[in-house]
Amino acid sequence: MEMAKFEQELRVAAGIQRSLLPPANRQGRFFSTAAVSVPTRSVGGDFFDYVDLPSNAFGFILGDVAGKGPPAALLAAAALGMFSTEATYQGCAAPVMTRLNKGLFRRNIDARYLTAFYGILDPDGLLLYSNAGHNAPILLTGGGVRRLVAGGMVLGLFESAEYAEERLRLQTGDTLLCFSDGVTEALNTRDEE
Repeated sequence: MEMAKFEQELRVAAGIQRSLLPPANRQGRFFSTAAVSVPTRSVGGDFFDYVDLPSNAFGFILGDVAGKGPPAALLAAAALGMFSTEATYQGCAAPVMTRLNKGLFRRNIDARYLTAFYGILDPDGLLLYSNAGHNAPILLTGGGVRRLVAGGMVLGLFESAEYAEERLRLQTGDTLLCFSDGVTEALNTRDEE
């Protein structure tokens, strides 16, 4: 009987976690998105979110909490809450990462940390981003392929961590591919990454 109750609670938790994520596909005036999040277990630590900024820019974050299961899911929910608050009041990417880092560090949740990539896309194609130890997104342009690495270390481990940001000009048709380690560590039928 206890196992059935636990499984029911995990189903409820998974539903709540899915409801915290925005719609996967979004069409804006100057961008479109497509996203998916499939946890390894019922709940997990991967997350993403979008925010419409007062400057008419579009903000987006993708993150991954170290670990799996309910503890990672709870920290992901906390990070999403902090992100939506901080991103609304900050016009640049690096200060958002700094504030997220300090907020997570203050909570000192069992030495847990997370990686994240935060980007701000302006209507004119200017992309401002900061990468906090996350898998480097891939930018596909007419001129080639580039990884977006500017930023700093993971979030939540060191209070005084500093984050850099980079500005890029995107053109119509450019594609930014953001992903978590669930993609890079996926196994084929021979258990190879």
